[in-house]
Amino acid sequence: MDENLRKWFKEEDWVRIDTQGNIAGSCGSNKKGKKTQRCLPRKKAQSLSKAERKATARKKTASKKQFVKNTKKAKVSLKKESMDKKELKALILKTLEKEGGAAGLKALTKATKTSKKDLEQKLAKMSGVKQHQDGDYISTPLTEASKQIFEMLTEKLCKKGKAYVARRKAAGEKHGAYLMGRAVKVCKGQMSGTKKKKNEDSLYELKNIIRQTLEEKKKGKCKPSKGKRFAKRVNGKCRSFGQAGKAKKGGDRIRPGTKKAHAYCARSAKIKKCKNPPCANTLSRKKWKCQGSRSVTEATWTD
Repeated sequence: MDENLRKWFKEEDWVRIDTQGNIAGSCGSNKKGKKTQRCLPRKKAQSLSKAERKATARKKTASKKQFVKNTKKAKVSLKKESMDKKELKALILKTLEKEGGAAGLKALTKATKTSKKDLEQKLAKMSGVKQHQDGDYISTPLTEASKQIFEMLTEKLCKKGKAYVARRKAAGEKHGAYLMGRAVKVCKGQMSGTKKKKNEDSLYELKNIIRQTLEEKKKGKCKPSKGKRFAKRVNGKCRSFGQAGKAKKGGDRIRPGTKKAHAYCARSAKIKKCKNPPCANTLSRKKWKCQGSRSVTEATWTD
């Protein structure tokens, strides 16, 4: 039995109610062979009238089911114990440390299992935790290093700093104290944020490639839909393209530089771009080696 439930039964002093509405003794003390009677906390049982106790007890004994709900007036609920202030603060600080020094309200509510409204009120009064301009929360223990981090996070970023943050987030890095600290350095000219190929950038790009590859392996290979020749996974979804079958003389139906290829490129060039590229038309044009309304051979193709 769960420890909180055991404690609740012990503290509330549960008693059994007979079909006449009387308190007949402690819960679970009825004789073997007799039908299980309704059990209620003593205070709850005493707060009800004899008729109300009788109604809920008879509802229990009349049913053949093992679990029968109480009547509306006799309903009992287990009140969840609120987390101690020290425990809550320790859990929040631990979550902030795990998230790299800063975390959003969503991450904190998930970790503490508290509603957003209650948590916001508690965070506003809590010492050692503050909210910066971007909405995230940061731990602020009285150390020189953490003061510097907080200053970095609360300082307004310049255009270069904001662009650096946007680029790093696009590369897959989480928003946190370390990212904001580097963005402040970019603003102050202490580091360059314009170089796209840096060790840290390439590391995040490599992680993203590995993650995407693993996801694709889990999902398996894409199979072309009916009437289509090829299939490719794009943004986690399979895209089918290209006409199925072979040419009359054998070989691949798609042959760049032919009349048929020119005709396809001329038709497909007029098709509007889809909302989530690359779409099937884009993939097909690449196979046909289309440049505008013409198809080029392997030797002259520059795309």
